[in-house]
Amino acid sequence: MARPEEFGRLRELLLASDPGKSVAITTALRGAGGLGKTTLATALCHDPEIRKAHPDGVLWTTLGQQPDLPTALARLIETLTGEPAAVRDVEDGSRRLADELAGRPCLLVLDDVWDAAHLRPFLRGAVRCTRLVTTRQFEVAVEARRVEVDAMTPEQGVAMLLSRVEASDATYGSFLSLARRLGEWPLLLELAGSALRLRVARGDSIEGALDYLNRGLDRKGVDVLARPKSGERNDSFAASIGLSTDLLEAEDRRRFTELAIFPEDVDIPLAAAAALWGLDDYEAEELSQRLADLSLLRLDLRAQTLSLHDVIRAYLADEVSDPAPLHARLLDSWGDLHQLPDAYAWRWLAYHLIHAGRQEVLRGLLLDPRWLSKKLQAADSNALLADFEALRGDPELALVEGAIRLSAHALSRDASLFAGQMIGRLHGSESAAIRDFLPRVQRNQRGPWLRPLAEALTPPGGALIRTLEGGGGGIRAVAASADGRRALSGSSDGTLRLWDLDSGTSIRTFEGCGGGVLAVAMSADGRRAVSGSDDGTLRLWDLDAHAPIRELEGHGGPVRAVAASADGRRAVSGSDDGTLRLWDLDSGVSIRTLEGHEGRLRAVAMSTDGRRAVSGSDDGTLRLWDLDAHAPIRELEGHGGPVRAVAASADGRRAVSGSDDGTLRLWDLDSGVSIRTLEGHEGRLRAVAMSADGRRAVSSSDDGTLRLWDLDSLASIRTLKGGGGIRAVAASADGRRAVSGSEDGTLRLWDLDSLASMHTFEACSGQVRAVAASADGRRAVSNDDDGTLRLWDLDSGASIRTLPNRRTGMNAVAASGDCRLVLCGFNDGTLSLWDLGSGSLIRPLEGHDGPVLALAMSADGRRAVSGLTDGTLRFWDLDSGESISTRAGHRDWVLAVTASADGRRAVSGSYGGTLKLWDLDSGASIRTLPNRRTGMNAVAASGDCRLVLCGFNDGTLSLWDLGSDALLLRIEGHDDRVTTLAMSADGRRAVSGSDDRTMKVWDLGTGILLAEFVGDGPYHACAIADDAVTIVAGDLLGRVQFLRLEGV
Repeated sequence: MARPEEFGRLRELLLASDPGKSVAITTALRGAGGLGKTTLATALCHDPEIRKAHPDGVLWTTLGQQPDLPTALARLIETLTGEPAAVRDVEDGSRRLADELAGRPCLLVLDDVWDAAHLRPFLRGAVRCTRLVTTRQFEVAVEARRVEVDAMTPEQGVAMLLSRVEASDATYGSFLSLARRLGEWPLLLELAGSALRLRVARGDSIEGALDYLNRGLDRKGVDVLARPKSGERNDSFAASIGLSTDLLEAEDRRRFTELAIFPEDVDIPLAAAAALWGLDDYEAEELSQRLADLSLLRLDLRAQTLSLHDVIRAYLADEVSDPAPLHARLLDSWGDLHQLPDAYAWRWLAYHLIHAGRQEVLRGLLLDPRWLSKKLQAADSNALLADFEALRGDPELALVEGAIRLSAHALSRDASLFAGQMIGRLHGSESAAIRDFLPRVQRNQRGPWLRPLAEALTPPGGALIRTLEGGGGGIRAVAASADGRRALSGSSDGTLRLWDLDSGTSIRTFEGCGGGVLAVAMSADGRRAVSGSDDGTLRLWDLDAHAPIRELEGHGGPVRAVAASADGRRAVSGSDDGTLRLWDLDSGVSIRTLEGHEGRLRAVAMSTDGRRAVSGSDDGTLRLWDLDAHAPIRELEGHGGPVRAVAASADGRRAVSGSDDGTLRLWDLDSGVSIRTLEGHEGRLRAVAMSADGRRAVSSSDDGTLRLWDLDSLASIRTLKGGGGIRAVAASADGRRAVSGSEDGTLRLWDLDSLASMHTFEACSGQVRAVAASADGRRAVSNDDDGTLRLWDLDSGASIRTLPNRRTGMNAVAASGDCRLVLCGFNDGTLSLWDLGSGSLIRPLEGHDGPVLALAMSADGRRAVSGLTDGTLRFWDLDSGESISTRAGHRDWVLAVTASADGRRAVSGSYGGTLKLWDLDSGASIRTLPNRRTGMNAVAASGDCRLVLCGFNDGTLSLWDLGSDALLLRIEGHDDRVTTLAMSADGRRAVSGSDDRTMKVWDLGTGILLAEFVGDGPYHACAIADDAVTIVAGDLLGRVQFLRLEGV
């Protein structure tokens, strides 16, 4: 039915030339449905002028009250590309949709949107794409140009009724009365018109049909015009729908009512309806057509689906007194729950099981590795995690759910990683159910995969809630909303990301910071933020919109610190120019420049009312400022190095600061007294956050840990391994949640109240920089960056012997074939040879003038070669401890060296890209493979040193034949730099590790990836035993992992 006034206004807005515009169709009557918004949107999509203005076509998605956003985004991407699309999360889907829409003049219709947060992922970028939004909620599209669509005019109501039947002018008054009685509401008019048409088709006259309909409305008490209140209006809706269903045969009416068991705003497969009804495909389609003829549902024969208006579905739900048997009937029709018929069944199986009262069946599936794997392949990790929600409180399920949640970043990349992730995280569980679960996980896995032989990953039940992959560069800054549900991270690539911490999804990415982001602050409600960049500017952001509100200029150097008042109206920033600036964020005006520090500003914190601030500087002091008077109150001294971090209580009376001297200090700001020095970290402090009441703090350090502090008792409550290079930390106002950001581009969400944990596997005290495996695959040796050596038993995963730190600065380790002899290289140019069997030092070796970066040892432990930063190599006789020779082999750092199995050859590689083959006995150079690429970080060789694999900064691998100088393979291997390599003695397989937190096994005959393992931290060490299936890996979290290649 045409609605020319509303149609014309909407058409004009859609044809306006504003780039990236959004237009909303809404209602004045809050929450009202059935007014024709969707119908009007459909008509607009068919308008020739609108289609001409959008030559790349029209896209449509219906969201509803509880939308599956990743699926909706994926379907739009599939429509645009013509290929299946799997999106990891909402942020991934939003970014990819924006990329596909970029440059396309098209119309995107977003129908039945209930929440502004649901709308945001579809509004990103793509300035040539027009968005048309339909919603019942005024708040959903506040930034869009809106047109209100409410009841029709009486004349339009009559026209809608007459569109379904032919009538004489004499009956016009009767149709007008009926339209008014139905409140001119399009849905009711549509139902009434369809009922009239059916009566006439059965032989009744127009007058008789009108009389029948009015008598039916009288009996059911329907008069929308006389019942304007929401509840009474809904009663009229129900009665009107009931009048239409009265026209159905009893069996059809019963089957129609049964559709109430399907979720709202979901396209119901005809096959599912047929199964529920006990009909074949033809019969189900015939019934659906009869229901569609009465406007009780929409039938899409092309998609083979039917759908219900949510007003009609609500009516049906009230009609079904006991839905459980209906859910059970549908479930029974699906048969084997491991072989579900379609995407609908996989997505909604748990919903139907719960409503059928079959909680135990669902529990069994959630502990069934075969079903879990199939669900991951059919849906994604977020859809699977949603299935656990209904059975929250079950301790065994909580462990599996926790393991999946911690692994979501890996499983979203590749569902086949499920077995390795589950075994790696749950291996230490003492639960009988988990002990039964893990062998079934192993048996269910197909194809080559890496099986952890011992605990390898962060287990569930501890403080770590989830890992969030941010993409882009390293995270330099992070801020959190007061309730701890939103976070904003700033990266070295110049982007900001807004996160939903409950779901672990990235809501939006903001670009245009003008340089790497060094600082961020957020208002308490999480809706406003201010960022500081290395280009010296600040930017104010509306986090519910797409672009910065304004740019703030004035500093003469990079802005390293920023803090905001709770209401987001004031901010203070600190810069390398040594000054603080106070800003009015509403106007963008710099109120005052505050001077006093004698070094660059590193940190600043502000009281929630914006009246006090405390700053930290490279001059080692803190200063307390009165921001109303624009004056310093006092200087705080005590640290023995630059102050990099500071946090303050909400009232501005307490502060905690972190310094390069490795300590935290708690301050009473009223008196300027340092209450206590807090020690425990073993590296310079990078970040600190404090609860609003000043009773808790969490700090991060270069030692790779987070520490939680009780500021009342002045004690460290617990230490958390937070990943390599933690640069930022933020906490919720109550101090119960924290989020940390790392150089590897990840954020980690922490539950600071969770003190319970599973059995924790033994970890090293520092980052693992080197590992070696015995030839028989039964022993391994590792070194920490604090100088500790450990001998490991691979069968049990236990540390057999530890040689405690005696010296720092250990860079490299090499071991004999049986791992009994170990050679260590240090920053001061010395080496130490150890006997791990006895734990004794055999001898020191001296002669280098610079740091030792690389070592290799012959399998018999009699020869070794070391590489230095100056490009030289030294060859050693380990029996005597004497240097055989020194060779100036490279023009750049020697980062890698490896020895042949027989101890006669060695290969070295430099950062500059040069490879050299050496005679290990004489130290003579046999062959040089000239520089072809720079950025080489790692080298591995076959047992005879004929095949050499190189790893580079760009994540690629190159395989060379040193006999012919031929490049055999180039592999696009990793998403970040390759840091470590190992090759089997026969040269058929290789293992690579990277800062992208993956360990990968390659078939060097074909260059094919055989298996992958995703860890919790960057890998910087790996080794492979002679069996070519046993692998040892070390990461920057201090973990040594033992993996076995299965399925080959």
